[in-house]
Amino acid sequence: MFPMLSSAQQVGGDPTIDRTYSNWSGRNAIYDLSIAGPDARTALSANKDVIVNNLESWSEANGDFSRYHWQGGSDETVLNTPGLDGGLCQDGDNGQALFSIYQSWWQGWGWIAVNQQTPVDISHFTEDTHIHFAVKPLADVLPQPMNVKMFCNPNGDSDPGCIRFSLASEDFQPEGRYVASYPVIAGLKKGEWTGIDITIGDLEKILKEADGTASIDYARFTGEWKGHVVQLNTPIDENNQKVNGAHFALNGIYFYTPTENAGVGNIQTDRTCEIVVSDKTISVVGGEGIEIWSLTGRKMAAAAGSVIGIESLAKGMYVVRAAGMIRKIVLK
Repeated sequence: MFPMLSSAQQVGGDPTIDRTYSNWSGRNAIYDLSIAGPDARTALSANKDVIVNNLESWSEANGDFSRYHWQGGSDETVLNTPGLDGGLCQDGDNGQALFSIYQSWWQGWGWIAVNQQTPVDISHFTEDTHIHFAVKPLADVLPQPMNVKMFCNPNGDSDPGCIRFSLASEDFQPEGRYVASYPVIAGLKKGEWTGIDITIGDLEKILKEADGTASIDYARFTGEWKGHVVQLNTPIDENNQKVNGAHFALNGIYFYTPTENAGVGNIQTDRTCEIVVSDKTISVVGGEGIEIWSLTGRKMAAAAGSVIGIESLAKGMYVVRAAGMIRKIVLK
């Protein structure tokens, strides 16, 4: 059972995409989007310093994270909740989600899961990667509390190494009817967006303060991930009942990693040259000088000539700079 914690990582006001830019100003950034409004996606795509990975491309729901509804329980106001960065949180609106708890059980849900057949490369995740999560309660009844797990075991088993935290209403009683599974890092208010923006490293510190043996398993970020991206639940009480009548919207669920500036936004492309990738080498036709960078801005290899070997590199996504050109590649 965890008490309410005051969190400097809670975003004041609406946690829109532009509020994140100051955390990587002067560098590049990689955004891995799970749920985001159309304005956020447009802004990021137009930013020369940003690489965007759309996690819904690998979802079992084929990219549709809209609300699934079973037995009513939500009125038209709830069904047309404005998103944080454009769009609506409603049925059929790709990229945003609504949840409902009605008659003590889930009546609406949105699931964000990675397709087991098409893994995601998250090798650029570090302790400096930011976790962004936003929720807006839409009814007088608030979730008591809400438990969130990210990049967790897909088999439903206990996963003490995943990213994890809880949210709750400000009157949440830790010793009351419902129990938070993890440290409560922010409060919920009816009709207001609660936004969390915290690095993986800072979250791990909070977890360790609550439980000295707690940690986050960074090994899962070293390659391809095949599990869930986001999983959430609200607990049941001793009578196997959830909070009846709670409705809430989810938005702004993504991860962003500031990177060292590898010149990604400032390369002048020489169209007379060509970068060629084979199983064992990368070569530049019509020029010389090759650099291979990780997505976190680390130079992995370099050669002064026109060919470089890549057999020693781990599987994953890289940025290749050669003869004034830049290209993202995936080594499989």
